[in-house]
Amino acid sequence: MYSESLLFAKLQEYRVEIPNLISRRQYNDRRKTTSSLCNAIRERMVSEMDGGEDCFCIDSKPIEVCRIARSKRCSMGKKDFSKAPEVGYCASQSMYYYGYKLHAVCGLSGVIRNHSIFRLDTHVP
Repeated sequence: MYSESLLFAKLQEYRVEIPNLISRRQYNDRRKTTSSLCNAIRERMVSEMDGGEDCFCIDSKPIEVCRIARSKRCSMGKKDFSKAPEVGYCASQSMYYYGYKLHAVCGLSGVIRNHSIFRLDTHVP
């Protein structure tokens, strides 16, 4: 599914087959209460996969939201400017892009330990 709204719209078509289907509000409440559990499971899986490495690499890459030609029509961040994507330049790929910047911390085995997505004007020390 492309969005939560589409998922719940499609699920309404199966009300007869799934009589005890929870509401969207209940789903979001449960998702919020279990987020710390999901994070703990993710961290445990990562530590099992990378063997408890103590050397890590930090890398970043562009996350292109849409082509620059379509950036004026992009509705992301129109209501909250602080979260809006921007035009940036990626020197390693020699390209301009409209989007965000992904920073990832990974072990030498390639398992991603942590990640963050930032606006292009955010300074990351």
